[in-house]
Amino acid sequence: MDFNLEDKGHMHILRLRDHLSSGTAEEFHRRMRALIDGGARNLVVDCSELSSVSSAGLRALLQVHRQMTLVNGKIVLHSVSEIAWQLLETAGFTMIFRLYRSEAEALLGFQDNSRARFDSSRLKRYYCRVMRGDCQAFPD
Repeated sequence: MDFNLEDKGHMHILRLRDHLSSGTAEEFHRRMRALIDGGARNLVVDCSELSSVSSAGLRALLQVHRQMTLVNGKIVLHSVSEIAWQLLETAGFTMIFRLYRSEAEALLGFQDNSRARFDSSRLKRYYCRVMRGDCQAFPD
């Protein structure tokens, strides 16, 4: 796994590439922990180039989410592929993480101070219309 971290003042944008798997999850978690310990409180994770996520990768994401919550931080994901989204939904992560279609939407999401969970049915409709073109694949 490769990732690029961009510092935008009070926000950090993390662009993940390749795989978040057992071989890379520990390094990912260690680097995110260092970032949080260094004062990062707003993290936007760009998943547009992330090809797969294993159970170890899911665990690392959950650990980062927990650590951000403990320091009153916020983490959001955007541009999640259909396969990764299905995995996140199956694991119940769509109820934990805020998910956005684009970086612009994710950045705007930080202006909303509420902690309300993202409505996963909205994302289902997005994938139904845009990604698959088949609304029967994700019935409401």
